[in-house]
Amino acid sequence: MPCQTLKFTIEDEPHEIEVSHHLITPTELKVKVDGEIVGYPHIGLMGGEVPLEIGEAKVKLLALSGTWDWKYDVTQDGKSLISGEETKGKLAASNEKARFWFSLYMIVAGAFLGWFLQDRLIAGLPAPIVGGGLAVVGVFGLLGANIFRSGPLDKRLDEQ
Repeated sequence: MPCQTLKFTIEDEPHEIEVSHHLITPTELKVKVDGEIVGYPHIGLMGGEVPLEIGEAKVKLLALSGTWDWKYDVTQDGKSLISGEETKGKLAASNEKARFWFSLYMIVAGAFLGWFLQDRLIAGLPAPIVGGGLAVVGVFGLLGANIFRSGPLDKRLDEQ
């Protein structure tokens, strides 16, 4: 279980959050605050925010999916308690990158279905038609349409 320890202070009091996730189910985290397990929250594939209470302070654990690993930050009122920089928009930027790659993947998968599986049927439909539909949806995603509506990559969630 890959683990990362985050050290920070709140009102001159040192704290430590230890975050780990399963390799098989990376969306399930194990969160320890100052040595005590506080829960096993689930986040989206591309990251998310986990609200935590440390004493009287309300903070958020920000989890962002990197290329090969996860990056974590502890924020309070939109400001990082670790680096001191503003964190608003980091999750939205991460989701924007994920939407781009998923849209591109749909185009490639659609081309694969249309080109290499020309004589096959998928649920009773010719594979080129299914592939063409998938590619069209991917193109709409690249053009900015909200094709991920009601899902974890919904653009409307970035504004919250």
